[in-house]
Parts: sequence; structure tokens; C-alpha cells
Amino acid sequence: MKYTVRQTGQGLLSVYYGDEQTKLKIRNNGGKWNLYYVFNNQTHEYPFDFAPLIHHPDKLSDKIGEISILTVPVTLKPTEEKMGDQDILKFRNSRAAKFFAEKHGYEYLGWVEEQTTFSIQRGSGDISHTDGGSYQCRKTVLSDSQ
Repeated sequence: MKYTVRQTGQGLLSVYYGDEQTKLKIRNNGGKWNLYYVFNNQTHEYPFDFAPLIHHPDKLSDKIGEISILTVPVTLKPTEEKMGDQDILKFRNSRAAKFFAEKHGYEYLGWVEEQTTFSIQRGSGDISHTDGGSYQCRKTVLSDSQ
């Protein structure tokens, strides 16, 4: 299956995988086409200008497929848990974990062996998958008492 885009507004494209719409958007900002995604109720920008690819569907699909957050045909929500004074985020893809760690000030831990259940959000309902481990990032969190 391929990624495609459909215009949903002036200078706004929605990203689809097959017939399913993802939660990703490509927006024109002064001639530069950027990909945006939502994580923790905040909008984030993927640092790549899609302008040269907008009118080349195969190249655009390939580039979207390369982006680490899109290696699953749906928007993947990492598992989040608190361990003492640390936030631990778990990903199914090492590039997604590295990208997130770099972008949000987390430490990339690499692959950690432990049973992990991932929830994947889909338009037709959430699905879950259990793996023998995950790629993890962590960040120290200061409590109110510190």
C-alpha cells in the first residue's frame, strides 16, 4: 500500500495510507510544505520541506514511508509510563524513538527486553500488539516537592 495526500483545505493536505486517513497533515507555509503530527496534545513539525515532492506521488509516498513515525500504516501512540522520577516512552521503531528523544529532550536508551503491549490508534478502532521489548526513551521529571 502507498501513502497518498488529499487536499482538505487551502494549503492543507491530509495523509492517507491506502484508504485510511492518518492523523498527519502537510501544510504550505510560505512555499515550504511541512508535515505536522500531534503528540501529547501538542502539534509538532517534521523537519523536511516536501515542496519538491508534492506533485510526484511516488516520490512523496516513498519519503513519507521513510519517516520514522510512519513505519506503521497508522499513527502510533507510544506507550508512556512513569517509573519513579522518570518518564519512559516505548516505541516499536528505533528511528521514531531516536527522533522523538532528539526533538523533545529525552535520552535514547535503545532496545530494552521486556514484554510490551502497544496500542495503535486507527479510525476503525484501536488495536494492540505485544512484543518482547521496545525502543525506549527516558526523561527525568522533577516532582513538585523538589
